[in-house]
Amino acid sequence: MLENGYDYYWNRHQQALRHAREEIPINAVPTLIMHTHRLQGLPSLEQLRLFLDHREV
Repeated sequence: MLENGYDYYWNRHQQALRHAREEIPINAVPTLIMHTHRLQGLPSLEQLRLFLDHREV
């Protein structure tokens, strides 16, 4: 039973990775996407604040 659960989540994880590579595409981790804004890689605190300040509410 555990192996079936593992296989399920492993397959779902592989699907998510494929989606990230081929459809979005995500080339760096972490990647934050909010509406039309994208922030890739590890941001500084200031970069993260600027990113969050540009959110569309």
